[in-house]
Amino acid sequence: MLKFHALFGFGAYSVPDQYRALCPANRLTAEMAQAEARIDSLVYRLFELTGEEIALLEAAIETH
Repeated sequence: MLKFHALFGFGAYSVPDQYRALCPANRLTAEMAQAEARIDSLVYRLFELTGEEIALLEAAIETH
């Protein structure tokens, strides 16, 4: 469950997990992640990177 605080200090309420995907911010975040993955794939092919090179690159990116 994702918890939101109600406006005006009326307490908190929970939104069931199945409705979280309907939130525009969650949908856009997922779409951005998919677009970034497609771009990464295209760049890797453009530069003809091997699987090992891709793994090294992604590991270096994660550490920064």
